Amino acid sequence: MPDPSDPSNAHPVNRVADSFGSDSGEDAPADLVPELAPISSPEMDSLAERWEWESSYRLWYELARADVDSGKDPDEIRSYFLDIAENSGGTAEAVREALEDALAGRPPKCKFPLEP
Repeated sequence: MPDPSDPSNAHPVNRVADSFGSDSGEDAPADLVPELAPISSPEMDSLAERWEWESSYRLWYELARADVDSGKDPDEIRSYFLDIAENSGGTAEAVREALEDALAGRPPKCKFPLEP
């Protein structure tokens, strides 16, 4: 039945909302809602810390490798990156490790892109 406020029926209809009676306050059937496994706070904190370290390491490794590959002086690169590391707070160690790995020509410590 056409909506009286839209006689030409030009607006899309939200059939999902209509199916579950969103106006009536009904929820979607339980079998359609995925169950999520609870994640404890320590697990979430650990995952967040790992992601932050790896993403920071990845960024600084790539930047350092680009500087090395462009022929910049390694001492100049080191000075610049160590200055950044001093102001990086919790990711300072990732900056230092990425710098040293890139300058030494070692492969990165973490996979690109991040993988579980």
